[in-house]
Amino acid sequence: MKALVFKENLEFVANYPIPQRNTDEALIKVKLAGICNTDREVMKGYKDFHGVLGHEFVGVIEDANDKSLIGKRVVAEINIGCGECDFCKSGMVKHCLNRKCLGLMDKDGCFSEYITMPLNTIHFIDDDISDEDALFTEPLAAAFSAVKDANIQDDENILLIGDGRLSFLIYTSLVYALKGRGKDSAYIKSHVMVKGRHSDKLKLFGEATVTDDISSFKKHFDAVFEASGSDSGIDEAINCTKPRGRIIIKTTRAGKATIDLNAIVVNELKLIGSRCGDFKDALMVLKAHPHLPKTEFFPLEQFKEAFDLKAFKVGFKF
Repeated sequence: MKALVFKENLEFVANYPIPQRNTDEALIKVKLAGICNTDREVMKGYKDFHGVLGHEFVGVIEDANDKSLIGKRVVAEINIGCGECDFCKSGMVKHCLNRKCLGLMDKDGCFSEYITMPLNTIHFIDDDISDEDALFTEPLAAAFSAVKDANIQDDENILLIGDGRLSFLIYTSLVYALKGRGKDSAYIKSHVMVKGRHSDKLKLFGEATVTDDISSFKKHFDAVFEASGSDSGIDEAINCTKPRGRIIIKTTRAGKATIDLNAIVVNELKLIGSRCGDFKDALMVLKAHPHLPKTEFFPLEQFKEAFDLKAFKVGFKF
């Protein structure tokens, strides 16, 4: 099968072996796969991973012990726990010390024609969700989890740092949650701000206030989502958060960040790391907010062009 394999560099392989499923797994034919910034960080050394890259996909079950599942459209959670440790038994599979992680840790990813995934990680896609929208399930689940972790209260001021895909999905989840509480567009405009550098991207955040300069908002926000992917993002978050406020950190990088601990201690800030989320939440949001921004698709053979393209979302179509 065709696959993109990362060793020292990312390479296209035309005859990579098709994976053999275990009895508790399904063999899945990948239809679409999305590039995540984490994939780029892996290529810089994050997680020290070698193998088939990629963890965002939409596919169709090609084989499973339960033959009634064949032909079902699916997405799958990326963390595969051991099922035996205390973390797994308490529902914290993403923190299992023996876990595998699709395309990131000890498990070949989805930049290939076929993958295998345990049945307990798989979610079926409703007919009214398109393949293109379903491809956002994994990052949207992570974004929605960040919103839940933030524990937003009424009348709090909220800042999103970053205007990329992850920040937009956090914004989408936040709007979904706020409107679920009966908040209208005027409320969102007055309580949610997005800081970014690209005017074309900022146009997507239609119900929020957008800006490229937050220097005048020192200690203004109750909750700040840091999703910039930049070295300066966490410093901006610390400067803009009210004393005893919360900073929800979404950026993952190959390198290490330098943080002003004095400012965190003196202002009694809470730093909240947030990673993966519940796919059920993401699929619920997708049903309410269909037709997310367009994805630019490439064949696997054109992976260099795909990784070089600066677009809202880029992926591969099989």
